[in-house]
Amino acid sequence: MTAPGEPSGPEAPGFRGRLTAPLLLGSLLNPLNTTMISTALVAIGHSFGIGAADTAWLISVLYLASAVAQPVLGKLADALGPRRIFLAGLVI
Repeated sequence: MTAPGEPSGPEAPGFRGRLTAPLLLGSLLNPLNTTMISTALVAIGHSFGIGAADTAWLISVLYLASAVAQPVLGKLADALGPRRIFLAGLVI
């Protein structure tokens, strides 16, 4: 329910139809990425000529870099706009 004086209906603020598809796509990419990495873990280790322990370190570094980049990109989204950053991330 909207408060008195607030717009309701199509002019009300909130999610629009154009925003739903990119949000769903972005939400699906992270689990997909994790699944691809976990299924390719043995092949990654063989390609680099390293054992299971060193392969685990590679994946740990990947997730550590991701954990560092997320707050940085959040700050960039505050400065440049979340839509630009989100779409740039999808393109990259």
